[in-house]
Amino acid sequence: MLLIKKLGSSIAKTTNLCLKWSAVCSTYNSVRYFRPSIKNESAISDEAKKALRNFPDIQQAPPPALAYGITGLIPFTGIPVYMLSSGVYIPEMAFTSMAYSAVILSFIGGVRWGSAVSNPEIMNPNWKNFTISITPSVIAWMSLLVSNPIGSILSITGFSFCLLQDMISSQLPSWYKSLRILLSTVAICALLTTLICRYALPLESKNSGPVSTTRS
Repeated sequence: MLLIKKLGSSIAKTTNLCLKWSAVCSTYNSVRYFRPSIKNESAISDEAKKALRNFPDIQQAPPPALAYGITGLIPFTGIPVYMLSSGVYIPEMAFTSMAYSAVILSFIGGVRWGSAVSNPEIMNPNWKNFTISITPSVIAWMSLLVSNPIGSILSITGFSFCLLQDMISSQLPSWYKSLRILLSTVAICALLTTLICRYALPLESKNSGPVSTTRS
């Protein structure tokens, strides 16, 4: 009996030590595997902050890119400005804004796709970058399949997603990030204003002006 007790005690101690060692190993492995993630999060945050600090680098943007980019904001800003000045919400113009957003989102995704194809030494042609490049097109397509306000919210989400991905990318030139910050911020604000007009302004009447408040 004494031998059995000693044997049982030894087994219990051995099991306890094994469990403790297993816990130590698990903790070590968790720290080892999560440490890169923590570093990556820090790097992402640093890239975003760097993009904001380097916003003046927009002056280095090629004149055609800057000119076409700013001109491309006219359809975004013109629609809410017209609605506010006329005092009515026009559903057809709101849909035009969504359609234009879909075009621009697809274009933004194409920039990353083209960079990965033509400059693999700069933009790594991996699953991540190609997936990010097609995501704006998918969001744009979905925004046209649904009615407002879901479509507008999807468009805003798409621009926010693209802006974030460009800001945290270390593979894009600083001037391009600055240009994207400017253009996407204005586009998002314009889409939000158009969405607010939907609820703040009377619906345009086909006959005699703003008499109805029903939203289609």
